[in-house]
Amino acid sequence: MTHTMHRRAQNQGDYIIHIRASGGTMPGSGAQITRCLDALLPLQPVAFGSGPTGSTLGTTPEAILAKMRDGVPFHVTFSNEKAFREALRRLHALDTGLCVVVAAPEKLVADICKEEGLELAGVHLDLGIFAPPELLRENPWIGELLSLCGHLRVSPILAQELLEDVRRQKRSPEQAARKLGTVCKCGCFNTDAAAAILAREAAKAAGSN
Repeated sequence: MTHTMHRRAQNQGDYIIHIRASGGTMPGSGAQITRCLDALLPLQPVAFGSGPTGSTLGTTPEAILAKMRDGVPFHVTFSNEKAFREALRRLHALDTGLCVVVAAPEKLVADICKEEGLELAGVHLDLGIFAPPELLRENPWIGELLSLCGHLRVSPILAQELLEDVRRQKRSPEQAARKLGTVCKCGCFNTDAAAAILAREAAKAAGSN
């Protein structure tokens, strides 16, 4: 199991599980990932999917499963620590031979590995987000939202427009977060975390008026 941190959301409710074939296409990996999903979906992830299959924020679970093929990587996003812990336990019990990479607080991952008798194979260090410094300096919350999409598809302009909608009560934070999440095709976008950021920033804007 490997641990990676690339998120900027300032809350603990953001956990990503990345599942893929261990080397090459790995014959049968599509069926094995489907087995993993069968075990994880009862835990109610926020979103799941991948680039080749699409995300549940933009299509149906049935359409995603219909596109599952060997060699396709997969992401499952949780906003609940208890569910995340249980998800890793279930993946360990399945013993599929797939590679699992997670994005979560380092201590939490280390504790789970110790409890489950898993080896922490490596840690990926976060080197930050490459974006116009003046944009992030003026609006650091945008960096939090951008990082919720693994491929940085989220538009900062759209984020600003949706924040204004939330501030003016044209949309709820949840509706705005869902709208942002539709541009993320890999299943990594955490709408719960995004809604919390938008609600926080809308409250700040209201307080400054």
